[in-house]
Amino acid sequence: MAEHPWQKHYDPGVPHNIDYPAVPLFLRRVGTQVPRQTMYTLQGGNHHIRRDGRSDRPAGLFMVNIPQFLIAFYAILKAGGVVIAFNPLYGLRKEGSIGVSLPDVDARIILLDNEETVLGLGEIGEMVIKGPQGMKGYHNIPTETANALREGWLYTGDIDQMDEDGYFYIVDRKKELIKPGGYQAWPREVEEVIAENPKVLEVGVAGIPDAYRGETVKAWVVLKQGETSTVDEIRAWCKERITPLKAPTHVELRDELPKTTIGKILRRELQSQEKERQEQETRYPAYQILGSLKFTFARESPW
Repeated sequence: MAEHPWQKHYDPGVPHNIDYPAVPLFLRRVGTQVPRQTMYTLQGGNHHIRRDGRSDRPAGLFMVNIPQFLIAFYAILKAGGVVIAFNPLYGLRKEGSIGVSLPDVDARIILLDNEETVLGLGEIGEMVIKGPQGMKGYHNIPTETANALREGWLYTGDIDQMDEDGYFYIVDRKKELIKPGGYQAWPREVEEVIAENPKVLEVGVAGIPDAYRGETVKAWVVLKQGETSTVDEIRAWCKERITPLKAPTHVELRDELPKTTIGKILRRELQSQEKERQEQETRYPAYQILGSLKFTFARESPW
């Protein structure tokens, strides 16, 4: 943007808005690769860079190296990709929140168990919305349409909570909820704890089958270049910050994680790779020995 031909017409004394939807990968690169002089040139007016609310990390982690304001918003393809909730440009902006619902959108948080009961402030449940942006249904998929659209409400599949000011906070995706021993563990919550470790570059967390718990938490961790750590250190870090049931019982150190083209970590791909590994171990017991030479795994008592 700084090298755009129109940049020469830019007057720092006149307020401007540069609205640019961006995902965390782009913002991380801006914060680490864009020259400082360019950063301050862009900051001359009243600029705002929006950040996609459905992030694998909270907004605060991206505010350190980027001088511009980050405006978190929420939009889903089920609603035509149109923004549903937005942090006010000139009003109260809350870090980590996707903002308040737009004037023509009704939004509620409902209980996960029966998918009907409306929850109160601060309670965690699925966000459902009603407004002109909602889709009419999935093409030739009546079952999925019936699950997503009920009595005019669109079930987003996103787990949220709302505070006393009407600001929403995304917790995670409903389909990615982990239930170790029947309890609830959100991948994003665990990822954020591990991401705070100064040695960690990136992390992915997902649920994997477990003979004792039914399902348990596993973390795939990539360390920063030049850093060293062990699975025991990662596990100890988690134990100090989250409850034992949410702490990973499995940790795997890797050189990289599978991602989409925009840099989002593919949790399902990690689960698929884990399933394939477990199947190989079942078919070929010797693979356990070979696997231990290639990867670093850790497993502790489930309780």
